[in-house]
Amino acid sequence: MISGELCAQGYEPLRFFTFTMPGLVVLGGLMLYMLLVGRKWLPNNGKTERQSAQRSIKALWDDYRVNRELVYLRIDEESPLHGKTIAQSGLYDNYGLRILDLSQRVRGWRELKAGVSPDIVLHAGDVLHVAIPPEQLAPVESQVMLMPFHPSQLETQYRSWEFGAESVLVHPESKLIGKSVREAKFRDHYGLDVFGVRRNRQSLDDYQNQKLQASDCLLVTGPWAKIMQLQQQNHDFVVLETPAEAADVVPAFRRMPVALAITTFMVLSSVFNWMPLVAAVLISVIAAVITRCLTAADAYRAIHWQSLVLLAGMLPLADALQQTGGTDIIVSSMIGSAGDASPQTLLVLLFAITALLTNILSNTASAVLMAPIAISVAQQLGVSPYPLAMTVLFAASAAFMTPIASPIITLIVEPGKYRFVDFIKLGSPMLLWVFACCYFLIPFFFPW
Repeated sequence: MISGELCAQGYEPLRFFTFTMPGLVVLGGLMLYMLLVGRKWLPNNGKTERQSAQRSIKALWDDYRVNRELVYLRIDEESPLHGKTIAQSGLYDNYGLRILDLSQRVRGWRELKAGVSPDIVLHAGDVLHVAIPPEQLAPVESQVMLMPFHPSQLETQYRSWEFGAESVLVHPESKLIGKSVREAKFRDHYGLDVFGVRRNRQSLDDYQNQKLQASDCLLVTGPWAKIMQLQQQNHDFVVLETPAEAADVVPAFRRMPVALAITTFMVLSSVFNWMPLVAAVLISVIAAVITRCLTAADAYRAIHWQSLVLLAGMLPLADALQQTGGTDIIVSSMIGSAGDASPQTLLVLLFAITALLTNILSNTASAVLMAPIAISVAQQLGVSPYPLAMTVLFAASAAFMTPIASPIITLIVEPGKYRFVDFIKLGSPMLLWVFACCYFLIPFFFPW
């Protein structure tokens, strides 16, 4: 907004890294403040009621008394499993071992396969995420050479994004009533495994062969995508409990390299002026939708319509102030109130007004209103407009003292259980630091 106003007034626009140096000083000071002082002032609200009520997958596993351990096993180079399909391996029939997911090396990259099928061919070096009776760990190591494997933290994170569990209730009108889990061919129909059945709050021992009844609780595990599909089966199942890990799932994490490439393109386009910033952002959004980094519905939901409407209203208001002479009256009043004071005094006045507006309206709306005023003040004084324009830029970004000034800040209020006074207490020193940086650094980097 500020760069566009400078262009409209006949000045050179701001470049991508024009304000990087003072910005780094501001950022460094704010980070130190939060690390050393600010975080101690944050309220210690602990977990929310919802977070406390949600249990982990491990807790669900224990609740259903599943007599299996979740471990990672690697197929050794000498393993007789090499070259066999999962169906041919006999792992389930001989050892009670179920493969939940596996990762195989494909064209130099390790590919995670959450939805395993009996036709998948096993190879030496494959890493299997399995559920296995504890007493069978030693036999599978000695007989079929499945060796213990400890994945990296990143691999574990990827698996938690791909693989999950959920507790569901059998609906009274479900077509599964009267069938056992084995007869229902649960994995074939739903792509999920059943690892436990509870009836009347008691876990069933031979659950695979027990006839399902209405209100039986099933512990199902598998890919999160399959679990979400199961949730749509309203006439067969009712979601009873979703584990806490579900809140951290990143549905499109496989598209992460594509998203990084799109973001890099957008930044480089802005840095080297390959195209206008608006065009670069629009192309990047379209590319993200086309490459399935997000859906069109996700992109639509990400738009903060309140901010958009506010901005749309502020743009004609700023034009109206200029065309009706309102901007000139404001500029004359500011210069008149400052008297023969230096431009540095007007910098302080502009910062105060912009900071007040940005904590009430929004940073974009404040910049739209104050940018033409700052440039007009500079023209009246006969000085460079850049110091005052940069003052508006930093002041408009200092919405630290209220939770209503920015959608991003508003989003954290409920999860963090913050109060209005918390923003005033924590944000006041931050605002003073930004002001000090503007007062001393802007005239240095952008001379009058």
